[in-house]
Amino acid sequence: MITAGEVDNGITSKIDLETLKKTKKYFKNTLTIDMFLNSFYLRLFLFSDDNIHTLVLNEEFSDKVNKYTYLFIATALNSNTYVADKSD
Repeated sequence: MITAGEVDNGITSKIDLETLKKTKKYFKNTLTIDMFLNSFYLRLFLFSDDNIHTLVLNEEFSDKVNKYTYLFIATALNSNTYVADKSD
């Protein structure tokens, strides 16, 4: 279960995958962005609450990227978070 927050990539609890498959839409190998603009790459199966946007690549591109591509995008998104906070 993923929710908003910087601690442990937003992971709040672990749920049995078989239970999850029956009741929720779940994702794997995705970028998540929470309501505070924290961005993370998560390789594990996950489902999130409504404070999270899950970015899923189109199937056409999903086999063309690796974890380093996802990490680069997450880093770029996180670095832009602090630019908006400057009051200059």
